Order: sequence, then C-alpha cells, then structure tokens
Amino acid sequence: METHQIEHIEDLSGLVSLFLKKHSKPNVFRVIGEMGAGKTTFIHAICDALGVTFLGSPTFSLVHEYETNKGFDIIHFDLYRLKSIEEAYEFGFEEYLDRNAYVFIEWADMVEPLLPPNISTIVIVDDGKYRHISF
Repeated sequence: METHQIEHIEDLSGLVSLFLKKHSKPNVFRVIGEMGAGKTTFIHAICDALGVTFLGSPTFSLVHEYETNKGFDIIHFDLYRLKSIEEAYEFGFEEYLDRNAYVFIEWADMVEPLLPPNISTIVIVDDGKYRHISF
C-alpha cells in the first residue's frame, strides 16, 4: 500500500488519476476511515473521473449504483446503518460483489464474512491538516 497526502480537496483529481492507473480494472474495495475523514468524497472523485454525472450519498439507502460510459458500473455501499449481516443478505449484498463494477464499501466490518478474498483496501486518515490516503 502506498500512502499519499493531500491538503485541499482540489488535490484529489491527481490522486484519483494515480488510483485509477493502479486499479485500472473494476474490483471490490473496503474503504476505511473515521466519520468525516473523506471516504465518500474520495469515492465521488473517482466517480467524477469515470464520467458519472449524478452523485448522491448512500447514507440512508445503504447502496447507490452509478453508470459510467466505460462499460462498467460503480457501486457504493455505506453500511454505517446496517443492523446485521442478515440485513445484507436480504438486500442481496453478495450479488453486487459478482458484477463487473468498481465496488466501494464503507463500514465493511459487519459484512466481513461476505467479502471476497481478493478485496483491496483504501484507508483515509484526516489529521486535521492533511488527509492521508493509502491504497
């Protein structure tokens, strides 16, 4: 994992370009960070770079799907409000993982047993001045 440091939100575009060069094919990503660290912001910057025009936060719906013009989708989970692993089974969590898509999962602890063995990890730490983003 490499760690990169940014000070301003405007610095994300260059970092996202680097991320997409390193991860040029869709994969499943666990996104780790404290509340407010910038997890959703980073995922939205990736969506922007891949041509997604409408962005929302999945905070209340657990999952959002975005179409790209690249032949794959982006699936963004925010599982902060997930009550149990059974709830993940009920809405078909596992089926999303089998799609040809970039899948980003925030607060993945509850569904850890369902995650694929080849999952990649993104860690975002906000120290008050900089955001340290590792992938």
